[in-house]
Amino acid sequence: MSEKSDINAANDTVDPDPRLELLGRTTETGRLGRAGKLVSEVVFQVADRELVIAGVGKYNVVIDGKAGRVLHGCRDAQSQAREGRLCKHVAAVLLALDEDHAMEIIEGLLAEQGDWYLDIIQ
Repeated sequence: MSEKSDINAANDTVDPDPRLELLGRTTETGRLGRAGKLVSEVVFQVADRELVIAGVGKYNVVIDGKAGRVLHGCRDAQSQAREGRLCKHVAAVLLALDEDHAMEIIEGLLAEQGDWYLDIIQ
């Protein structure tokens, strides 16, 4: 078997990222696709369980683990938050974050009686 065939065989068995399925419930497919392209631009100033501060382009995203809130303020976030949906910047940070940590946050945002909420920075 050639090296290329080995790589293709390995890629066929890779499990899809579970964050994508959950994020698909929080934003539209096009916006999620744009978030995927922004992942390489995410810069973490702080990234631990209690506090995440990340820059995505000219925007900041703050995730306060103690308070269970995600803070962000781009124009798209302001309109999407009214419908309980995430913008591409928040989705990009969640895709760049450690998978287990991101899953906890996304599941919390999706839960009807969850302790997590999206807060808009004006």
